[in-house]
Formats: sequence, structure tokens, C-alpha cells
Amino acid sequence: MFDWPRVLAFTITYNGKDYVYEEFKESLAKLDYPNVRHIWIDNSDDGGVYFEKLKADGFETYHVERGNNSREALARSQEFARRIAVAEDYDYLLSIESDLLFSSTALYRLMARNKEVVGARYDIGPADTRLPCITISKTDPITKLVGSRLLKPEEVKDYTNKGLAIVNGCGLGFTLITKEVFTKLQFTYYPDLRGHSDIFFHNDVWKHGWRVYCDTDVYCVHKNVPWTQVQDR
Repeated sequence: MFDWPRVLAFTITYNGKDYVYEEFKESLAKLDYPNVRHIWIDNSDDGGVYFEKLKADGFETYHVERGNNSREALARSQEFARRIAVAEDYDYLLSIESDLLFSSTALYRLMARNKEVVGARYDIGPADTRLPCITISKTDPITKLVGSRLLKPEEVKDYTNKGLAIVNGCGLGFTLITKEVFTKLQFTYYPDLRGHSDIFFHNDVWKHGWRVYCDTDVYCVHKNVPWTQVQDR
């Protein structure tokens, strides 16, 4: 009998994501994998109202204090999930953002890639200028320092339905992480830096000798609000 690898899937949310909650639930219910446990991590600052809504719908739900801003809230919540995965010896950690809609086979397809960190493709930005949430390397022409940047519009075709691609990062929207990685790397928040924890996490992946992959054949619909509407970014 085949032992399916154990996956801890986590979704971070807060009351500001309620607009997509019903659609997300439908997508989650169709996720086809026999050995996955899904948890919600709520970091709303609403006195427990949204937390109780999730619990009332029968979901395994935890609350994490939001902290000073959305960046800290995300890092705290991601780290909370990671520690559960470590403590309970899961084989994989799967990050699913609460405003993504995904196919029933998305997890199977990422797992079949057999990579330490592999994410699905999804878009970010305003409706008229959306680009995949993928960063690739760049070299500053003056300092010669190597960094990363988002794709240019003319490069999008090279990361659309092109199979597996090595990237600097691809967000954590729908990302599968192996035990080898999540037991060694943490999700971090730096108050003096503007970046989110996904940037620091992917940087650490590269620093430790692993690589970040994006499966450009696996596409998720990102129903995000404009970044300018986030009050505590």
C-alpha cells in the first residue's frame, strides 16, 4: 500500500479577505489529494469575529496577533504554520493564499515536479497591467550587485505554459515546500525593510544552495484587491 506524503496546507487570512471567502471555500473543497490537512490562520484585529466565522464553518482555525502591519502579520502567521509542520513531522508545507482560486489537481502537479520549493503561477498588479508574480535576477549596471526584479511585459510569454522554470521567487500564493527546507528556514519580518516575508524566504532558499521553481503550467486566479487599498502595508 502506498503511503501518500503528509501535507500541511495553511491559509492566512483576515476579515479584509471576506469578499473572496465563498469562492475560496469552493476551490478548497475540490482540492484532490488523499493526505492533506488544511488549517486557517486568522490575524484579524476585530476581537475574534472573523475567527469565529471560520470556526463556525467547521474549519480548523488558529489566531495570530497581527502586530504592527500586514508584513509582520504574514510572517508571524507563516511561521506559526511552519512550526506545526516541524513539530508534527509533515513531509510538505503548502502555502495557499486566501484570495487564490486553483484547480483540483494543482497540488498533485506541483508534487510531481519533485523540487524543494515550487510554486504555481498567478498574476499581481492593477487590472490593466497585471504581470505574473515571478521575480528573476538582475544586475545593477552601476554597482554590479545582483538583485531581482519582476518580469517585463514582453517576457511574460517566456513564463506562460512553459513548464518548470528556475526563478528568484514566485510569491507564496500556492507554493509547496519540502521538509528539508521548512525545517531549516524560517519566515521572517524585518521592521526596517519594505519587503514581505516571501522575498526573504526565497532569498534564504538560494543562499542555502537550493533553487526556487515556478511551474508555469499551473495557473491560479488571483482575486486580490489593489495594494493601495491595504491600510497597514
